[in-house]
Amino acid sequence: MQETHPKVVDGSHANELTILARTDPIPFDAIAVRLSLDPDLARRIQEALITIRQSEAGRKALAESTHGLTDFAAALDGTFNGVREIAVAAGLYAGVPR
Repeated sequence: MQETHPKVVDGSHANELTILARTDPIPFDAIAVRLSLDPDLARRIQEALITIRQSEAGRKALAESTHGLTDFAAALDGTFNGVREIAVAAGLYAGVPR
């Protein structure tokens, strides 16, 4: 968000924002795959991202990231339930079968 909304991040426009709801903390910059993606390919992508720091090339790629990436970690679907609950309560999300 620093690049796209720097005034929000630095707080200089905080008085112009209205907080509608808060959720429990969630992972930053979630990466998802489509449901129809081959499960083995999805697993290999996840493993590659989770272990990226184990190689010199991976550490270099993270260090050169323009978004300040430092690592990747697996998240469980339930990690995002707080966001879903707020969205349902606000009428923004009807839910999707899992």
